[in-house]
Amino acid sequence: TVLYVTGRARQLRKRTVSWLFRYGYPRGPIYFLNPTDFPTYDVVAFKKSVLVPLKKVFPGMQVGIGNDPDDVEAYQAAGLKSLLLVGKPIKGATCVPDWSKVEGVLSKLEEPIASPKR
Repeated sequence: TVLYVTGRARQLRKRTVSWLFRYGYPRGPIYFLNPTDFPTYDVVAFKKSVLVPLKKVFPGMQVGIGNDPDDVEAYQAAGLKSLLLVGKPIKGATCVPDWSKVEGVLSKLEEPIASPKR
């Protein structure tokens, strides 16, 4: 199961859903940042506010996948392993160059990938 937590504002919902569909991303619920709740656009705080309670409801949730090094902080707060779509190593994360490599990493979840440091 996939769900998306994005720092994009709700006004970009249609464009975001369209983009995900066009590029073949899996379907799933999308949580958008609400500028009223996060007027400074603190994306990490927003993602924590979504992921930490979700992890309590869905304790089997294991991995956060993102494209920003700051995502690692939000994933660690929720007790998730971090998988980033970036072209360089990031401390505390397993990094891959693009989405085509994600499935290979996820299929090896029994083997350790970069775990959150507590």
